[in-house]
Amino acid sequence: MTSREALLWGTSRLQSAKIKSASLDAEILLAHTLKITKETLFAHPEYNLQRSQSATYGKLIKRRAKHEPVAYITGHKEFYGLDFCVDKRVLIPRPETELMVKESLNLLATSYKLPTVIIDIGTGSGCVIIALAKLLAPSPLPLPSGERMEVRGIEFFATDASRSALTVARKNARLHGVEKNITFLYINLLEPFLRVYSLHATPYTLFITANLPYLPTSEWRQSPPDVRHYEPRLALDVCPDGLTYYRTLLTQLKEFSTRYSLHATYLIFEICPHQSDDIQTLARHYFPSCKIKIKKDLAGLNRLAIIDTKRSH
Repeated sequence: MTSREALLWGTSRLQSAKIKSASLDAEILLAHTLKITKETLFAHPEYNLQRSQSATYGKLIKRRAKHEPVAYITGHKEFYGLDFCVDKRVLIPRPETELMVKESLNLLATSYKLPTVIIDIGTGSGCVIIALAKLLAPSPLPLPSGERMEVRGIEFFATDASRSALTVARKNARLHGVEKNITFLYINLLEPFLRVYSLHATPYTLFITANLPYLPTSEWRQSPPDVRHYEPRLALDVCPDGLTYYRTLLTQLKEFSTRYSLHATYLIFEICPHQSDDIQTLARHYFPSCKIKIKKDLAGLNRLAIIDTKRSH
């Protein structure tokens, strides 16, 4: 069987299983089987697969036909131009979550002040905090004015309530050479900082990124089988309105803010598009004078809530 024939067969099999991305998935899985890039795959359509390669490819196509996500089959997912290891212990990084990294960088460019602490709450695979730690290694960071500043003195933390997820996150941090830059903590939300972990005695700027379970139960039940049958439910669905964890986090943050001296606190929350009004109401309940911006993703949907807890309207 040639690679062209394998692609036609794999695509047909996935189309029969009603996989919408059948052609793309067949290409990714064949390239993964042959341990080559897709560019190399297309450059050699007449390559004859070995018997073992055909057998392996057939098994991968069979798994995908059962709606197992491609990222879990290959064990990899690209995020913000970086390659991350993923498996069923963690949520697969989404393209829309890349907006969180981009907006974090934009916010840092305008609000950076020593010392600065970045905490990624519910880190999962670690994609957000690792991307930030890698991009914010001591190096010039462009400002909107076109000027540049040196990024130094930033501390990176990540928390998760899943030990298995933290195992994956630490592995990814090692792969990207930032394992010594990030402190990973097993506990719920901001709790370690409230209970046992002390930060600076002097004022500092706090950035919190959080992509917490926000999918309402009703929406989770209607999600595609790729999501519903394979991805960890606790990383997606937690309650009827999807805001339970954000309520808890804001409650903890209110207590946190009374304990520590902060120059400013910035929150970047990923949300469901229809939750933008609710998250603003929730934030203002805990921080009445906060300033909130809602950012849209590439699909034009409300995706991020950026909250400055220290500013008035």
